Amino acid sequence: MKHTFIPFIICFFLIINVLLSQAQTPFAENLNLKLRIAPSEIYDLMIGQPNGYLYIGTDEGLYRYDGQSVRKWEAPSRYAQSLSSLCQTSDGTVWCRNFSGNVFTLRADSLQVLPTPTHFGRLINMNTAGRQLFICYEKAILAYTHQTADTLLKLPANEVFTTFDTENKTQRIAGLTATGKLFFTENQRIKQVQTPFAQTDLQLTWWRGQPVGTHKGNLYTAPLVELLGRKMYGQIAANVRVFHSVQEAQNLWFCTNDGAICLPNENVPATQLLAGERVSDIVSNESGTRWLSTLDGKLFQVQSLSIAQSFADKRFCSILVDKNQLILGDLDGRLHRTDTAAAQLWSSGQTAKREIAFIQPMTGGRLLTSEGIWQAKTLQLQKLALMGRMATRTRGGDWLMALFTESCVVGANIFDAPQEPEKAALRVAMGTRKILPLRNGRAISCQTLAGKWAYAVGYDDGLWVFDRSGNGHELRTPDGQSITARCMAVCGSQLWVGSTKGLFQFEVLENNWPKFIQQFSENEYIMALAADAEGVFYINKKQQVIALNPHTAAKQCVFGVEDVLSLKIKNLALSPQFIWVVGTRGLFRISRRKPVAATTARLLVSLQDSSPIAEGAAIDFEYEQIALSEAQIEAISVRTDEQPQWQSLAKSGGKWQLIAQTAGTHWAEFRLSSPFYAAQTQRLTWTVSAKPFTISLKIVLWAVAVLAVGLVFIYFRIKRIKQQQANELALIESQLTAVSAQMNPHFIFNILQSIQGMIMDGDKRTAVQLLGEYAKFTRKILDFSDKKWISIKDEITHLETYIKLENSRLDNSIRWEIRTDSQLNLQKNIPTQLIHPLIENAIKHGLAHQTGERRLLIDFVLDTADNSLQIEVTDSGIGREAAAQKRKSGHVSFSTNALSKRINLYNLLLQTNITFGYTDLLANGLPLGTKAFIHIKYTSYAKNITD
Repeated sequence: MKHTFIPFIICFFLIINVLLSQAQTPFAENLNLKLRIAPSEIYDLMIGQPNGYLYIGTDEGLYRYDGQSVRKWEAPSRYAQSLSSLCQTSDGTVWCRNFSGNVFTLRADSLQVLPTPTHFGRLINMNTAGRQLFICYEKAILAYTHQTADTLLKLPANEVFTTFDTENKTQRIAGLTATGKLFFTENQRIKQVQTPFAQTDLQLTWWRGQPVGTHKGNLYTAPLVELLGRKMYGQIAANVRVFHSVQEAQNLWFCTNDGAICLPNENVPATQLLAGERVSDIVSNESGTRWLSTLDGKLFQVQSLSIAQSFADKRFCSILVDKNQLILGDLDGRLHRTDTAAAQLWSSGQTAKREIAFIQPMTGGRLLTSEGIWQAKTLQLQKLALMGRMATRTRGGDWLMALFTESCVVGANIFDAPQEPEKAALRVAMGTRKILPLRNGRAISCQTLAGKWAYAVGYDDGLWVFDRSGNGHELRTPDGQSITARCMAVCGSQLWVGSTKGLFQFEVLENNWPKFIQQFSENEYIMALAADAEGVFYINKKQQVIALNPHTAAKQCVFGVEDVLSLKIKNLALSPQFIWVVGTRGLFRISRRKPVAATTARLLVSLQDSSPIAEGAAIDFEYEQIALSEAQIEAISVRTDEQPQWQSLAKSGGKWQLIAQTAGTHWAEFRLSSPFYAAQTQRLTWTVSAKPFTISLKIVLWAVAVLAVGLVFIYFRIKRIKQQQANELALIESQLTAVSAQMNPHFIFNILQSIQGMIMDGDKRTAVQLLGEYAKFTRKILDFSDKKWISIKDEITHLETYIKLENSRLDNSIRWEIRTDSQLNLQKNIPTQLIHPLIENAIKHGLAHQTGERRLLIDFVLDTADNSLQIEVTDSGIGREAAAQKRKSGHVSFSTNALSKRINLYNLLLQTNITFGYTDLLANGLPLGTKAFIHIKYTSYAKNITD
């Protein structure tokens, strides 16, 4: 007893310490809410300079992501919000346009529209050079400095521009018309040249103040009046396929399928490096060292136009020059870093799930990659891991990828659309600039594969797979029909292909052609597709997201309300817990564990700082709705404990502030109302603390004395309550034993009554057999008489013996069966004689009076998620209502009352949760039988007993 008060003494010292140190409690000066963003549809992305911020053009406005929070700007209300073609001039001004041809500039913290000259026709393209913005219309090219426009070039009435480019250093321009005329500026004068090429054949770029063109695999240099090679370089390389060009201060590089071609200057012949290699990219650092990467993952260092060092044994797929360092991403999901001379290669300690497809610099010394955000200095993957990604083709023709993280949606440019989509190669692999062989069909989908097969490409005339050497093979159905692959997804070795005629499953073999497995959803138009180990999800033409179980071919609609809400679903992505659905009305998040018929409106707000704040401090709330556009919101309201009336807020988001008045715990409720969904309310709480105060030693001693007396009183009070509980449990256990003792003679009497009836009827042989079964039954009852728990297996054996006894009395006319769940552990314990009364009632009051077929079914159903077991007894008897009429007036079933008493005692004694009940089976008002059930919910205490 003397050691009992040691914990109380320790508590006294802790309380004294807390009271005396209260004056040093830290206080937060303000309280903020985190900001999240989910743009509806991404049209264009740009990383701005010099801060490295990410600008996102969407159909709801322009967003800027600085790595910590998101800022949004909207165009004036009368203009379309679909912003794309993001670009930036050297003074840091950001420019963009919408699909209606309006051009906007981000100035004075707002989007301002430029005057649109309607007499110049449709806007073709826009580009920046230095501090100027150049806009190419069908009939003219304009140069903007801030918001002042100068008309640089105006076409005759019969000419229309189709191709346009600018030279950044000299700010010169060149444009090609539909008739093949080239207009360009030279010495502040406009020159006009008639070329033999159509606008779709010639690609323009600028080098050393001269336009350079590539035409059908051949390179040509300026002046373009001598395009056929009669002056200067002329035809530099024949029969090569040009991937793209890279401009430097002195040199112009071309990445081709036959090495890299360098144009040093006008007096030096062109240089070809790495002949036979498919060069994908060229970068250089501040010291002039260049690096060439190939589609096979090789890396070469170039100095003085010669190969100085080779990393041909590596498998790099993305490259970035950051100051004087080279950042490399490989096919195994690692980042690498080299010094200026590449004398040493450092690798990241962490590995992403997939290959590092692209790398772009961000603010704060971070790198944005296809597999997450990394620290450039340590090459460590940050906790802001990606939850999914989505590649899509915009209306402008560019391929983009949106990256879904835990707190926001970011993205990055993947690659530009081919100039000739019907003939040019399709760039895939998320920005690695890998090239597939040319085909006549138009590529409409692509998918990277593992192992021998590198890519699967869906053309409008068939589905092809390619190995890493470029060899291709067409996949067809077993009857030889081509497949128009609209979308594809890979899960393990399975390739899923969505087409206009359903969903196809292929198995990608390591050393052989992919094998056709089966077809699902025949004649269903598949618009988008995603797959993982848990299943396949696709979007059909009805704008519904369908979940497919490939093992059972079962389908279920998990998202979308047909003919109720036009969501215009575009794509979907999968994360471990959610399905992300991208539509023109927003980004929707669906739980994979609980499918819904329609999306649920959500207002995501959370506290950023949980420290208490002082009286009089300001509390700032920043909020923004996610997953719904403004058209789907009626109102966003707020109320507090001090202001209980609802107060309306701006629907698009913003700030709301209140002043902490009194000390204590306070709350605020945000409510989002929608015409389509139930109102969503979220409550936030915070603590306001009074100003620090001092406590005298006398008050502390009085508090300790009062607390000591209180703890002693509580100790003896708890001891007394425990003794009372022990006495009550002993009383309940004796009552349970008494009820069980009453039930055993009841069952024995019923069986003896049945045997007596057979002897009276003269059926002595059956009576003798029945006596043998009765002996076994009696022995079991005696064995169970002192037990509270019995295994399911022993209970089933006992029930079978009882049913045989009763069935013999009824001429074996009962067809009965006992079924158990395949996952059920038959050694698991249940209370004794719990099911017996239900079977007795089913036979005696239901089946015994039935003149037709007599059926009895006992089911043991296990629910692992709920940790419960349900026993169901179903009979085809006359029903409870008819049985009640046949019983004697005033007769009460002993077994039913005893069962109810035993269940109540079990629940009190062993802390279980057992319920039972009956269900009448009816058809058109006529009784078909009765179903009785017992539901056992295992609590933590009962689970330890029964396991």
